[in-house]
Amino acid sequence: MPDDHVSRVLQSTYPVWFSERRVRLASVFLIWDKMSTKVQYEAEPDRTVHLTDPEGQWMAQAKGEETKSSDWWRHIGAAAYRDGVLLLTAHNEHFPTEHAPYEDGDPRGSFHRGGDLDKTTAGHAEVLLIARAAAAGIPLGGADLLVSTFPCPPCAISIANAGFRRLFYSGGYSMISAAPILRSRSIEIIRVVE
Repeated sequence: MPDDHVSRVLQSTYPVWFSERRVRLASVFLIWDKMSTKVQYEAEPDRTVHLTDPEGQWMAQAKGEETKSSDWWRHIGAAAYRDGVLLLTAHNEHFPTEHAPYEDGDPRGSFHRGGDLDKTTAGHAEVLLIARAAAAGIPLGGADLLVSTFPCPPCAISIANAGFRRLFYSGGYSMISAAPILRSRSIEIIRVVE
């Protein structure tokens, strides 16, 4: 049987029937398994650098940027570099004002972290950086992106299409693995450790 939610419900609903038969659950795709969307995927970097390495020291800029966020849920910072020159920075922000979730309530309080990404007034640091670069006419093709936390899948899609060559991150996970999205555009994934 396929190893999915429906098969597991059938097994728990009819335990006697299943105990009398040899049944093996196989990982095949017949229908979407809603349980697989709750898995936290650790990013698997292509390589690791230390915070004190020449490439790793740029992470301090992204880490410093994350402290500017007023978001109670998460503080995320991003910085874009090309050839060692800082292009721009961003952090996650709420719209229309930083006070929106505190004045109107934040719907994310009703969801699990990493889920229902569209139910928020928060702009993600990576997407804000890309949008601001576009507005300022700053090309990002061939640049490096440093983020304090590994990007979510929607941000990974934006990063992959912005033309970055490398993504540096210091921690975090993804509810749906975002690494294949980045690798589909040949973006090298580098973890920065302390």
